[in-house]
Amino acid sequence: MTQHTTRILPDYDSAERPAWLVHGAHEAWRAALPTTESIGWSEFVVRACDEMATAADGLPGIPGPGSDPPDDGLQVAMAAALLGDIATRAVSPYDANEMCRRAYPRCWDATLDGLASSPHATAEADPVLYDHSVSLRSFSDPDVRWPAGMHEALQAVMDLANEVSASSSLGLCLTHVAPGPVVWPPPAAPPALDRERCDLDAAVAGTLVSHQEHAAMLHSYLSARDDPDIPDPSPAETDQVQAAVRDWSAEVVPAAVRVATATFAHAYEWASTDTERWDPSVVAYAHAEAYLSIHHLRQITDSYDLTNGAVCSYAWWWCHDRRFDLASLRKLASTW
Repeated sequence: MTQHTTRILPDYDSAERPAWLVHGAHEAWRAALPTTESIGWSEFVVRACDEMATAADGLPGIPGPGSDPPDDGLQVAMAAALLGDIATRAVSPYDANEMCRRAYPRCWDATLDGLASSPHATAEADPVLYDHSVSLRSFSDPDVRWPAGMHEALQAVMDLANEVSASSSLGLCLTHVAPGPVVWPPPAAPPALDRERCDLDAAVAGTLVSHQEHAAMLHSYLSARDDPDIPDPSPAETDQVQAAVRDWSAEVVPAAVRVATATFAHAYEWASTDTERWDPSVVAYAHAEAYLSIHHLRQITDSYDLTNGAVCSYAWWWCHDRRFDLASLRKLASTW
């Protein structure tokens, strides 16, 4: 199979990934979303490509109708941005949660059982959570409260998955619930992934303060800076906060992004039997692996943002390596 190198998505509003391109891809994805009917992955990609091509006529920097078509590089960037936007939304947090619930159903149910005897529980678990045929997506309405016990059960299965992942030399812990055919035995973790893990460990170990201390210190600093009734922070406090911000924002978070991207590429390669395809089930599997690889950093930053960035990065370079413009992406999608 093809060996993939770790490459990070170009910065937002860079020459390779200008803001209007990212915005256009997002609007094309939104316009392609089905309203009442249900459509398959292939049709969705085709529809999104059509929307992207139509939207391009009104985007700044894109020639209008009747003008010369965009150059090949721009056409490829349009396809890359669109596929990345689609893929990050095909693998929502609920996909990772659902996979972990399927992987560890006894852990899920035992956690729900334990709530009845826990002195800290505010209510018994909702019986609907014992029905594993009910999708977690059905509870995703932001205006509806989660069923009692869902948060505790999710935390338990994700923590267990993370423990299994941490004890694995490959960091691939969901092999038994992979949504598609997998290669066994999996290839050894590439040196690039090992290096990124070591870099992340070093970044975390080299921080001046723990994340909890940093968060408390930052909150106190901002309160003092913005509240006229509180004395302004001293120069020493300001320097300490700035140093901590440099640690976490400039060192730890970029290292976590690189680990997520490297893990995603490795898991995608392992789970995919045809590297010319971008199968949503394989994307969901690789997304879960990338999330679990940095799940221990969930207190530091939003792990979902990091893994979604890894998905988008991989989609971007996947198109660029194959010189897939909108037309060829649309044509390929019809075969998926």
